[in-house]
Amino acid sequence: MSHEQMSFLLYQMLCGIKHLHSAGIIHRDLKPSNIVVNANCTLKILDFGLARSTAQTGGSTTSMTNYVVTRHYRAPEVILEMGYKENVDIWSIGCIMGEMIRAGILFPGADHIDQWFKITEQLGTPSGCFLSRLQPMVKDYICKKRRHPGYSFEKLFPDDLFPPDSTEQTFLTASQARDLLSKMLVIDPEKRISVDDALLHPYINFVV
Repeated sequence: MSHEQMSFLLYQMLCGIKHLHSAGIIHRDLKPSNIVVNANCTLKILDFGLARSTAQTGGSTTSMTNYVVTRHYRAPEVILEMGYKENVDIWSIGCIMGEMIRAGILFPGADHIDQWFKITEQLGTPSGCFLSRLQPMVKDYICKKRRHPGYSFEKLFPDDLFPPDSTEQTFLTASQARDLLSKMLVIDPEKRISVDDALLHPYINFVV
């Protein structure tokens, strides 16, 4: 897959999610099997069985069930039962992007606890500020476990996993793809990139 193809597919995913979020809807189950692409690289998002309107809860996310999103694409705030908002879908897109680069599932947890540790083994145990927002029992459990320093995205996604940098589009490079991915795969949802900002990222924005 070339950078042009990957960028265009990500652009379409983000446009679809922006449209949903603008209507107050969270998809909540983005994964490769819920995305179809034809021979012209036109993409469609499928399966809205777990989609939820935030209007149904008066804009509150704390009353939404945490049993959503197929485990390997489930955002940390869902795993840790923190409540969540629209950018759970951004985490899922980050997992899909990483899978396109690595040709394998990024965080193949066997259950929801193992899923959390698969994430922190690669991205690192989050800061005390993040942990302080957890429910006491959850925080106590995590704090008793080994802390992981995590790895840089250059280490997790080295250049040899990417296609050659584009000779026609300046921003279609491994470096820019990694930068976008690093902003999507942020454990703390308050620091994760929004769909609007993701669409403005150089790796995506060239399409427009």
